[in-house]
Amino acid sequence: MKIFTVYLRRNGADPDQDIVLVEEGFSFPALFFTIFWALWHRLWLVAAALLVIGFAAEFIGHELGLLPATKTLISFVSAFFFGVFAGDLRRHFLVRAGYTDFGVVSGRDVDFACRRFWDNQSNLAVKT
Repeated sequence: MKIFTVYLRRNGADPDQDIVLVEEGFSFPALFFTIFWALWHRLWLVAAALLVIGFAAEFIGHELGLLPATKTLISFVSAFFFGVFAGDLRRHFLVRAGYTDFGVVSGRDVDFACRRFWDNQSNLAVKT
C-alpha cells in the first residue's frame, strides 16, 4: 500500500478537480526526469530553477576543469536529492496555490486512494 497526502482546494466547486493526492516517499520519476517531472506537476519556478542550476553547474564544472565522470556524479547526486524532496516541493506549492492539507490516505494507487478518501468523507460530498 502507498501512502498519500490529501490536499483540497479551499472554496472548490468541483470535488474531482479540487483534490490532489501527493504520494509520500521517494519519487523515481523526479529522479530520472527532473525538469519534465516539475513541468508535468506545473511547478514552473522549480523547473526554471533546475534549468538555471544545471547550466550553472555545467559552467562551473567546465571552468574548474572537472572530469566528465565527476560532473556526472554531481548531476546524479543532485537528481537524487530532488527525488527525495520532490513531494515536499509539490506540497509547498500546493499550499501556496490555495490548497489545504486535509489528511492522509492509503491505497494501492492514486485512484483507489482517492475513492477511499471520498468514501470516508461523506460529510464533504456535494449536496445537490
